[in-house]
Amino acid sequence: MTERRSIGRLVGDFAAWCHTNHLQLNTSKTKELVIRLWEVQTKTATRGLRSFNICSKLLQMFYQSVVASVLFYTVVCWGGSISKKDTSRLDKLIRRAGSVVGGMKLDSLVTVAESRTLDKLLDIMDNASHPLHTVISNQRSLFSERLLLPKCRTNRLKNSFVHHAITLYNSSQGGRRT
Repeated sequence: MTERRSIGRLVGDFAAWCHTNHLQLNTSKTKELVIRLWEVQTKTATRGLRSFNICSKLLQMFYQSVVASVLFYTVVCWGGSISKKDTSRLDKLIRRAGSVVGGMKLDSLVTVAESRTLDKLLDIMDNASHPLHTVISNQRSLFSERLLLPKCRTNRLKNSFVHHAITLYNSSQGGRRT
């Protein structure tokens, strides 16, 4: 009963945040999914996949198309707001997936997230019709190839995609694609 109350409180807090930020929830389209017991589910899935003797190439394809695509899309959306604890948990999941898909070493969450975040920023900079194109273009320094960080008063903006992506861009010497 306590868990149900805490989930209800989280939903209520989220609804209040939406109201404060002038966002309207469409309850006919909004779904809630609570995922628990990662450790148990991961161990069960690992044992199950190994017991079926599925070839590693098929497991790699499944990992890339189902697990990695969802995981790495969301990590770009999180920007810099993902906690170290969550990063560590997700890296552990990636390492376990690597052992299941044939013992291969998969790129860490941070490595992939930084690469995809930088690629997304460069795509935005190249696409004049993207809603963030003007915002990003206005941050270009007059003296160098760097982008200036927008002034931030809140952690919400400091942890946003734009702030995180600009920081990565500047640290990668202009975000040059290789």
